[in-house]
Amino acid sequence: MRKNNVKLILFLVFLLSGSLIALVIPGHMHNVQKRCTQDVMSTITDVKVISDDDSTTYKPVYEFEYNGIQFKVTPSYSTSSRPTVGQAVTLYINPDKPEEFYDPDRDANTIRFLRIFGFVFMGTSVLILFSKPTNYNVRTFP
Repeated sequence: MRKNNVKLILFLVFLLSGSLIALVIPGHMHNVQKRCTQDVMSTITDVKVISDDDSTTYKPVYEFEYNGIQFKVTPSYSTSSRPTVGQAVTLYINPDKPEEFYDPDRDANTIRFLRIFGFVFMGTSVLILFSKPTNYNVRTFP
């Protein structure tokens, strides 16, 4: 494969990944926020711990009552900060579908992180595009 093709492929991979991370995912989260207009007081009753070889992340389990019905919900994503069991948290829920919710504090930090991370990827794509070609000693093996 020619060097220019590799450069173009890397540029596109970083640009598209960065766009997805910085724009599409936060855009989806913003749409959820538009639908979730009813505030409810919830309590963190449990924390789901997700561990792998490199890191540990956490998902709070929120419980709240809406229209006389008890709900137990968890966000679709986990974060590195461990929530405190028993903590009271104001959530915003979709009045038509109370299982759909957002936590303004937690989601704001996640959106901020995704945007910064995505824009770093997009900036890297520009650096790749305008970088000077380098002579690599590429060896092929039979």
